[in-house]
Amino acid sequence: MKKENRLNKKQLARRMSACGGVTITQAEHCLDLLVRIFRETMENGGTITLQHMGTFSVVERCERQVYVPIKGRTALLEARRKVKFTSSATLCLAPCIREKQNKSITLTY
Repeated sequence: MKKENRLNKKQLARRMSACGGVTITQAEHCLDLLVRIFRETMENGGTITLQHMGTFSVVERCERQVYVPIKGRTALLEARRKVKFTSSATLCLAPCIREKQNKSITLTY
C-alpha cells in the first residue's frame, strides 16, 4: 500500500474537516465518538453495517494448538473474539478484487 493512501486518526479528522465543512476539533470529536461506539458495539457482540461499505461483526475463535518455531513445540492458543469485516458487493477497491467480492478480513481486539 502506498504511503500517501494511509491515514492515521489525526489525518482522517483533517480530511473530515475539509470535506464536511466543520472544524478540525469537531471532526476529531465525531471520530472519537464513532470509534467509541464501534468499540462498545463490538465488545457487546453486536454487528455494524455501513451501506456501500460492508459489515463488521464479532466471531468467536475456538481454543487451538499452534506450533511455535522458536521453541520448537506446540502451544495452546486461548479462545478469543475477533472482529470480522465483510465488504459489500458495491465496494470496489480495485478491478482485481471484483472477482473476490465478499472476501472477509479478520481483525483482533
